[in-house]
Amino acid sequence: MAAQPDSHAELDRYLSVQERGIPVPEQEAEAAIRGRRVLVTGGSGCIGTELLRTLAHLRPSVLLSGADTPPAQSVVGVRYLRGRAGHWVGGCGHG
Repeated sequence: MAAQPDSHAELDRYLSVQERGIPVPEQEAEAAIRGRRVLVTGGSGCIGTELLRTLAHLRPSVLLSGADTPPAQSVVGVRYLRGRAGHWVGGCGHG
């Protein structure tokens, strides 16, 4: 029988990854995003939702999220789109 990982060690490993952050230079990020239109593809998943929350604080003029499935939890200020990505951007998609 294969050894099972210690549950406490696995929990500690999970929590250490969960608590890590990626430092974002706030002023530079806001200067790049503020007043611009931003489209996040795949914005209905865990990572996409967190990205949308972060971007919403940077005050884009329009914040769009496109995905095949609706989000489990909507982010305030985000306009959600469903369907093929080409149709979101001026209908230039094929098919």
